[in-house]
Amino acid sequence: MDAPYAVKVCGITRAADATAALRQGVAFIGINRWPSSPRFVPEARLPSLLDVIPAGRRVCVDVQPLPAALENARDAGFDCFQIHFDPVPPDAPEALAAWARILGRHRLWLAPRVAPADPWPWWVLDYADTFLCDGFHAGQFGGTGRVADWARFSALKRAHPQKRWLLAGGLGAGTIEEAALTTGADFFDLNSGIEDAPGMKNSEKLARVLALLHKIKQAPVLAEKF
Repeated sequence: MDAPYAVKVCGITRAADATAALRQGVAFIGINRWPSSPRFVPEARLPSLLDVIPAGRRVCVDVQPLPAALENARDAGFDCFQIHFDPVPPDAPEALAAWARILGRHRLWLAPRVAPADPWPWWVLDYADTFLCDGFHAGQFGGTGRVADWARFSALKRAHPQKRWLLAGGLGAGTIEEAALTTGADFFDLNSGIEDAPGMKNSEKLARVLALLHKIKQAPVLAEKF
């Protein structure tokens, strides 16, 4: 299906789910490499998942990885790297600089964890081309299932149109249409809203979300642009 938006399905744990999502027109598949995630995929299972995902569409999702872990993921065959992190510690810029050196800013997707009451960390824009806004939870990095701050996302996208902005957080058939129309987002990250249980994707739920996006009249945003 030629959807007018780019969509990433995150938290894939089964090869069959990855294959089904790709057949439905999803642009990217995210595999979680953070051990504390309920969707974590151990190293032994990575090859069977990566084998069914075409090159250019494999996204490694991690939290504040050490450089060695990031190099291992790069060498395993991942194409893009969605990194969730706390931007407050004094050594955060040093970590981002290391990630950008290892990957290149075009492969780095940064997801700073920012409370709604806190200012967004503008300095992170120097390190990557793609940024993700997710629902906030003080004790969790990503995958919260909470709706993101749509007003903030929209403002960021307008202020920095040269960057790619990926909207995540509580997106499913009940929220996707309003999210698209309210924020102007054209790149979406789907996870818990299309699941039966953590890591267990439901292709019918995904199909409903994609159909709703397909109905909205906006200029196409195809996977090749990313």
